[in-house]
Order: sequence, then structure tokens, then C-alpha cells
Amino acid sequence: MVALYSPDFGQTWRTESQSLPDGLRLSEVTPLQFKNKLAFFLRNGLKKTCYGQGYSGTGWFPFSFGISNIGPVSLVDTPDIQYNPKTRRIEVAGPHRKGSGPGPEGGMKANLYSMTPELFAGVS
Repeated sequence: MVALYSPDFGQTWRTESQSLPDGLRLSEVTPLQFKNKLAFFLRNGLKKTCYGQGYSGTGWFPFSFGISNIGPVSLVDTPDIQYNPKTRRIEVAGPHRKGSGPGPEGGMKANLYSMTPELFAGVS
């Protein structure tokens, strides 16, 4: 993962990078910033049958990344992630193109997964 940032409104650019674990490639990353923390939920560009997730308790490098256990998924689609201030939980809308995952069988559906930030952070 590479982040580019500018300390002077785009006049110059700096980079920060980190290796990803085996089996994970960032694709369609959906970031969430909350309480000075940063979480990612993403399509795994390497294994298209699982999602990935990342977390930083400081809001910046280093991140913990891992393969999510959300699924089983036969083909992933673009997810979304939000912080629910009422429940104080991270919520992921995880689409399942071919109707896999928990719940009724059939065509495409989206499941809402809800977890505490501490559990989400446990990806490493």
C-alpha cells in the first residue's frame, strides 16, 4: 500500500508505504475515519471470492491488514463501511453477487455486518 500526501497543498508530494500480507491485493478500498482511527474494507483484487480489511489505531501507518471472514462469497462486489455512533460499531454492507453468505438463497443481496472496532482491528 502506498499513500501520497502533500504538506503544502499539492506543491510537493511525499509517500509512505507498507507491504501487504500474502493473498491480499487492495482493490476498491472504502476507508472510514473515526475517533482518530482509520479502517478499510475492500474487494480483494487477488482472490475475488473474499474481502479484505485493514485497521490503524493511530489513523496512519502502520496498518494491520488481513483477509476478512465475511462470507462465504462466490464473487465479491463493491462494499461500503460506516461507523454507527449510536451503537459505536463498525458496519459493513457486503454485497454477494450470486446470493451466497448468510440469509435467504437466491440472486444478488447485500448483508449488513456489525462489529466492534476492537474486533475489526483484530485482523492481524
